Amino acid sequence: MYIAVEQGIQRRMIRGLSPILGVVIAGVLGCDPSQAAPSASSSATPAPESAAAPAPSCSPPPRAQTVEPKPQSGRYHGGWLENFDYFYGDINALPTTKKFVGKLSHGGRVEVSVVKSGEDPCIKEEKVPLYTVHGQIEGEWRSLCANEALPEPLSSCEQGSREALREKAIAIPGYWERRTGVYMPDCGKGKPCFTLACLPGAAAKCVHWGYRVWEDAYTDAQGRKHDLRPYYEACTHAARAQYLGEGTGFTCDGTTIDVYDRLGLQKRDEAFDRAHGLAFESLWSAKGLHCMARPRWQGCDEELGSGAALLPGKPCLDPVSGAGAAWPTGALVGVMSSPANDSRARGTGCPSNPWNCPALLDD
Repeated sequence: MYIAVEQGIQRRMIRGLSPILGVVIAGVLGCDPSQAAPSASSSATPAPESAAAPAPSCSPPPRAQTVEPKPQSGRYHGGWLENFDYFYGDINALPTTKKFVGKLSHGGRVEVSVVKSGEDPCIKEEKVPLYTVHGQIEGEWRSLCANEALPEPLSSCEQGSREALREKAIAIPGYWERRTGVYMPDCGKGKPCFTLACLPGAAAKCVHWGYRVWEDAYTDAQGRKHDLRPYYEACTHAARAQYLGEGTGFTCDGTTIDVYDRLGLQKRDEAFDRAHGLAFESLWSAKGLHCMARPRWQGCDEELGSGAALLPGKPCLDPVSGAGAAWPTGALVGVMSSPANDSRARGTGCPSNPWNCPALLDD
């Protein structure tokens, strides 16, 4: 089943930015916001103010939540935040810092306002702050997660918290190197940096699903402790269908999948899978694709070939069903998806080009 939700940066452009994904923004904490503020004669809406709030803890308790399966995203950050790769600075300073200046790769600058807007109501084991992020777009202050809402199907918590989650972002330590698809915990030489991602973006969605990258002591049902960073990395690769081990995603926003893992943070929902016609697709490690039975969307033969051609001599089997089912070494996250996803039925090409996705064609 395809659930159409609005695509992100492919439909939008921040003033002075190219809509090409992968523009690096370096936000400078403690900067002078007047450097990029609108003139007094501008009709722009004033930037929202931030109320001081305690810094979020980077040492959450050793538990995580199992949540229901939801659609994934082909985008890293979602919305206008897709233009941003990272911000320099300590993530703990976010709640008390009102403004940042983003440095663009072509030399421009964009002022960004970050306001703490409550906490994620669907993550019960720790307090994960939500943020409203505004930037200057065409001379006006606008939400950089405008119109960004979690796509259907929603979990029971999300159903009751729809408005609290709408147009909100999560802050994540480190960033994703877009050209290679590799997660970087800092900006080199130990310099702290962080990512801001709208909730529908893959980087935020994997945190929302329980894979909190900063959690290094998650305790499973047997009392064993686990570092969740590898699971977060595997989840983000899987959510974007990064089959080739670099930054290209081979999926469309809102494509329904069922994500599960070897720890049991996310478990297979067989009733959900049957209702949505989902079948086993792939396994993922922290480094990327572990093996693939078939791609998430048909119509990518030229780019990918078959699963067997992509990973020759490596059979890919569902590790939780069938005789002798077991998780292979290195595989952390599995994905169920619909074999009926086919961009060719719309007369378009592979969704490695997001303009081929149905949500854009329907606009």
